[in-house]
Amino acid sequence: MLGPIVLALDNRLAQPQDADVLLATDADGDVGLQPYAEKPKDIWMAFEVQSQTCPEGYVSKPMKLVMCDFASAGNGWSESNLFRVWLPQPLDLHQPYVADTWKLMYPGAKARPEIPKF
Repeated sequence: MLGPIVLALDNRLAQPQDADVLLATDADGDVGLQPYAEKPKDIWMAFEVQSQTCPEGYVSKPMKLVMCDFASAGNGWSESNLFRVWLPQPLDLHQPYVADTWKLMYPGAKARPEIPKF
């Protein structure tokens, strides 16, 4: 969260990687954020979020995750535009996005329900 703004990981900004990450906090427990200059035009706000790879042995490396505001997350309106809000600690970037979550709401359905046209 950034004040009242909930941030999300969107697959247009953060692709799966061979890493597990933790959010990096300062002495006050805050996570550093910087505005992301290369955000797509259909995303309202995007930030580089300070994080670090999970230590393997005693070595961790700093890295930046790019996250956007929740209102923009997934607004590509397609099954290929995946996003995630709840980030477990550590975050497994091998598979950060869960596909076909509609099946949770429609168990046993053979196909994704159609979105009504207004």
